[in-house]
Amino acid sequence: MPTLASCAVVFDAQGHILLTQREDYEVWCLPGGHVEQNESMAEAAIREIREETGILAELTHLVGLYSRPQWRTGVHVACFAARATGGQLKGQPEEVIDLGFFAPDQLPDDFFANHELFVGDALDGVRGTVASLDSAWPFAPDMPREEIYALRDASGLTRRDFYVEHFGTSASVTLHRDDAGNAS
Repeated sequence: MPTLASCAVVFDAQGHILLTQREDYEVWCLPGGHVEQNESMAEAAIREIREETGILAELTHLVGLYSRPQWRTGVHVACFAARATGGQLKGQPEEVIDLGFFAPDQLPDDFFANHELFVGDALDGVRGTVASLDSAWPFAPDMPREEIYALRDASGLTRRDFYVEHFGTSASVTLHRDDAGNAS
């Protein structure tokens, strides 16, 4: 089965964007994760924001649906725009090593899996785009996450450098939007 995930570009009252730094690869990303059974993609986004960051948020609109069909069995992400409504910044210890709100012109350079594309689309006011990202999964499709982490730890590379070496950057991915979204 394909993987379904949700994430959100969460804005605070000053227009800053909420980001977390992942523990596994030490790259920055939007709060988000897998959709659980009996949960909508919107509910998953709200839950993941709260779990990973301690921030309460309200979704404002769908930025887009982004697919990576060549990643394992396929990964499909719904990215929402949201506004922070409360809570206090508190990272989820097993997943987040740092977090904060960043001004759009001061975003970190090292993003996870095309999340800077999602942020750019949200900042550009994109709504409801449908996009396919051409990038191949760099390992055997059935390789467990634990084995990938073992390779990472034995590589001699920093976690971030391992990520970039094996997964690349968004610049190395071709983006295709459908006719209803922005032109490809």
